[in-house]
Amino acid sequence: MAYRAWVAFTAALVWVEQVPAWNSHYGEDQLYSFQDFYTDAQYGPDFGYYSTGRILHADGPADNGITGGSQEWFNSYTTLPMSLSPHFAHALCDRLVTMWLAMGSPDSFVIAEFGGGTGMLARDILRYSRDRHGEFHAALSRYVIAERSQAMRTTQNRTAAEFIAEGKLQVVNADGRQASLVRPHLEEAAGHGRPLVGIVLSNELLDEFDPARLRLMWRKNRPPSARRCMECQAYREAYVLHSIDARALETLIQGQTVSVEELEIEGRQLFCGLLHTAALKRAMLAVAEDLSEAERWQCAPMAVCCHAFLLAVNQALQFHHEALYQAEIIRREDDGLRELVRLYRAHSEAANGTVPLSKDRYRQLRRLAADRGAEMEKALLTGSNPDLLPGRIKSSEVFLSLNARRCNELKGWMERHASRLAVAAKLRDASAPVYDGIAGAAHTAVHLKLVLRPGEASFVEEAAKLMDDSFLVTLDYGADADALLWHTLIRPSHEGIHIMDARDELFADCTAVSYLACPGLQDLTTSVDFTEVAVAGKQLGDWELKAYGPVFLIELSFDQAGLNIAPAGNPYSLGHLLERAGGLVSAGLQAWYRKPEQDPWASFKIMVQHRGSRGHAWSLGSLGTSWPVGGTPRLFRAPSPCWRRDLSKPPLASLITTATHRSVGDDAWATYASDAAFATDPVAASFAVDRAMVQEMPEESSTVTDALVDQLLAMLLQHHDLSMLLSSQHEAQQQSYADTHLALLLVDYWRLIEKFLEGDMEERLAKVVEMADIRQLPELYGQRQFDRVLNELTAAVFSRNATLALPGTEAYPAYVCLAARALHGRPGLR
Repeated sequence: MAYRAWVAFTAALVWVEQVPAWNSHYGEDQLYSFQDFYTDAQYGPDFGYYSTGRILHADGPADNGITGGSQEWFNSYTTLPMSLSPHFAHALCDRLVTMWLAMGSPDSFVIAEFGGGTGMLARDILRYSRDRHGEFHAALSRYVIAERSQAMRTTQNRTAAEFIAEGKLQVVNADGRQASLVRPHLEEAAGHGRPLVGIVLSNELLDEFDPARLRLMWRKNRPPSARRCMECQAYREAYVLHSIDARALETLIQGQTVSVEELEIEGRQLFCGLLHTAALKRAMLAVAEDLSEAERWQCAPMAVCCHAFLLAVNQALQFHHEALYQAEIIRREDDGLRELVRLYRAHSEAANGTVPLSKDRYRQLRRLAADRGAEMEKALLTGSNPDLLPGRIKSSEVFLSLNARRCNELKGWMERHASRLAVAAKLRDASAPVYDGIAGAAHTAVHLKLVLRPGEASFVEEAAKLMDDSFLVTLDYGADADALLWHTLIRPSHEGIHIMDARDELFADCTAVSYLACPGLQDLTTSVDFTEVAVAGKQLGDWELKAYGPVFLIELSFDQAGLNIAPAGNPYSLGHLLERAGGLVSAGLQAWYRKPEQDPWASFKIMVQHRGSRGHAWSLGSLGTSWPVGGTPRLFRAPSPCWRRDLSKPPLASLITTATHRSVGDDAWATYASDAAFATDPVAASFAVDRAMVQEMPEESSTVTDALVDQLLAMLLQHHDLSMLLSSQHEAQQQSYADTHLALLLVDYWRLIEKFLEGDMEERLAKVVEMADIRQLPELYGQRQFDRVLNELTAAVFSRNATLALPGTEAYPAYVCLAARALHGRPGLR
């Protein structure tokens, strides 16, 4: 009776209906935010996948200009500079030379590469520039690789030893997010007091910047406005909680000065520190009221076990917006139990016999295990060897409110993306009941899963301070922000983290379990948001976007680049990688053209930005700006009205937006440009958009968004086997990307032949086929595919019957539109 009176009195003191943050922030710095967890897993000094050198293995003799040693490769994947060495680097070097030329061929020039991999890219660029571009090589005062991992710096020094020895290349310890600290190394080479002119280069750097994982939360049927999406209270951030089986802990700390009991008290206090809010105190008292005396004593003197209670509340809030409201806390189910009590008991049972860990204690245990060997470390993480270690570490996630410091750090990102987040939230709110099914009928909370890399904005801001006139060249896997949001909408259960290391010995215990399972033993990555790179680059570093698109654009249209790369006596050489390699001599080259990527829409991209007074006229050609990546949301729009299917979005999203175009009709064209408002077909709309030279497209109207919602729901409800639909559309998109690459190779052939052959169209086509046969394109792509693409280009792009626009009034496959732009500067214009 006294206990119940105490509960009622305390609850009355702390009663409130709602709080802006569900948790407090005491001791939060001793918990792993997911961003901190990722940093430690990849680059931390104790067990980081890169910093410890686990990513590397040796295979074959080193090709470094100095006798001895072995070449090192990545375990988890092969980057293009590796799989296509040296040909990819040669094509990239030619592009870098065009930038140097566009800047007036300065006699002092520098290159800073961030995240230089094994050093192959730098080595191959320097060798090729020395052999083929002597003036450029002489002007190159210094090539600096900036690398944060000691293990990788050692490998880079070994791979490019010949250029280290002659002082052309320097490897320095630096993080891309503090890029400006590299400037003194560049000034030393170029000469103090002289303007720094050069190129900032990164290859697969941005995808390794530690990601934050957020959830945008709202009450069901009330998706947030753009204004609300700018407010930190609308978000929760992922934190990783660790605990360890008490018996395993006892084994590990034998001989240490701390006891299991001391660590248990320390861990309890840590998690309890997050529960100092009025609403949570009220909820704890309500849960404790329903517990048995034995359950209450389990974590005495606390009325509940803070670890289990934290997990229970976190789970409740994912689906019930009002889980901490007074009315919900006191409400009982038909069986007389409160829902929060049910969740608490489930988590309490799972946590029984475990000891909560701070992140510092977690690091210490990882060090202790590593000191005893690889088998002990794996046993600690997976529980795979109970004879060696009777238990394991366990990981879970909670989503906590943002504190003031974190809010300030992420505010810029929220503001840059608020408009598109609001549209995505509306789509998610409408589709959530379909994805959640019957179990979701009672849900009152909806969330949108988001992954962002604060380092993207930091890098472009810091890179702007590195040189006075410069290009910023980014090569990485990813897509624009709208495509990434579509992926989240279509796959709402996916967390946005990719496990790259799929070695057999780790697959069952690590890869197949979770990205939390084996930090440091396997490689983790995320997809780069190129919209953030472009928009933050302009806002924070005054970077102007010069080019963006699939990385294969790097080998195309060299005849328009103002650089003669054809060998003497062979005017029909165009600089394509297969020509540089002397044919299709490797599996890597075949993959380069066949496009076997898992998600073509998020495949390897190139982005080029520029700042300063020199080099502003540089271009990657007429296709360099064909993939839009501006600040205005385009969850509906394709890159061009001409495209029948949007290759820049996930396949299912492309189906939905295509259906929406049909449902909206001719009114759709006004969303591309005001000049296109009166167009009556896709080609006319595309021509109007090109004529208008639109930099930023209009906001997509609420009418269009409503139509997107309708088509999304229709697609989900009409197709009972979404997996089969997704599979077929995925294969179709792979085919479309391969078609596009083939078509653009053929356009290069056609344009070159026009320079040397004055014959009729049949003669030129015959020469195109001859060039393609010599290069084995029909064999590579298959005769049927080759003929189909060539015939469509002949009818729509090469034909002398074409006038101002592509023939017909319907949209075309993307490769036809891109081929027309590559040949004529815009779709079909002659």
